[in-house]
Parts: sequence; C-alpha cells; structure tokens
Amino acid sequence: VLDRNDKSEVRNFLIQLVSAYAENRKLIDEFIKSARSKWKMERMVSIDRDILRLACAEAFFMPEIPVKVAINEAVELCHR
Repeated sequence: VLDRNDKSEVRNFLIQLVSAYAENRKLIDEFIKSARSKWKMERMVSIDRDILRLACAEAFFMPEIPVKVAINEAVELCHR
C-alpha cells in the first residue's frame, strides 16, 4: 500500500506504471480494441482512454497489483 505522503514512493510507482504502459503499449491498445463493443478507441474521451490504458498496464503487467485494485482505482479516477 502506498503512503501518499511519501512523495518518492508515489513518484517511483508512477514511473513504474508509465514504464509498464510504454513497454506494452501495442499489446494494451490491441486488447482494448478487441474488448470494446461498438466504440472505436479514437471516439473515446482521451482521459477515459488513458485511464483505461493505465488500468490495463497495472492489471496485466504489474503482478504485485491485484486486478481488483487496478479496476477500482480506474473507476475512482473516472468519477473524479
């Protein structure tokens, strides 16, 4: 669990998350495209698309993060 008051811990997590996405961008975008219903990714609001991408990076490429946590965090971000 991250201590949100520890900026270095939060910074390191952010770097790890963005790196996981950057290293797996093609796979993540292909997964999103295959899982979507009638929407094209280009039609999604950019912030929603980016939150979905980061959630996929957490869920699929950061095994220390439970999938339920990745989904919950993405939903919370979307609510904000």
